[in-house]
Amino acid sequence: QALQEHFGVHYVVCTSSCTTGLILALRGLPAGSEVIVPSFTFCATVHAIVWNGLVPVFVDCDSRTLNISPERAREAITDRTSAILGVHVFCNPADIDSLTHIAEEHNLKLFFDAAHGFGATYKGQPLGSAGDASVFSSSPTKLVVTGEGGAVATNDEAIAESIRVGREYGNPGDYD
Repeated sequence: QALQEHFGVHYVVCTSSCTTGLILALRGLPAGSEVIVPSFTFCATVHAIVWNGLVPVFVDCDSRTLNISPERAREAITDRTSAILGVHVFCNPADIDSLTHIAEEHNLKLFFDAAHGFGATYKGQPLGSAGDASVFSSSPTKLVVTGEGGAVATNDEAIAESIRVGREYGNPGDYD
């Protein structure tokens, strides 16, 4: 509840790791579809794409911010693209406004790997409320540490429920 209030979202679902959160957040995308991702990121970002049977499409980053270049992301969109997965590198927010506009214009899902995002803001607002979901890490190398873990922030009830069920081996709560 505290994270929901902090991020300004309706749902936050805690997971065993940021990687697990990314895997579960992306699993609703059509199998074999393309996900645009920055060329500069940790391998787990791309593992979450590949482990879901999706195709990563790498695009260059902005040399000033080290984040995904919205212009390169736009150029990489094809009829097989289902989503953009931006990364907030080193607590430095990606260009959320531009990526949101591109995703809306092309009817794409927009996710953020916010592993380094706890405490960062974008235009005065905490990271976490943009896109379809933002996934955070609380592993020992991050700013907020819980030993290990992750959290998915979203305003999408279906994504939140899918993650709740997925993190518990498909158990919707009745163990049936």
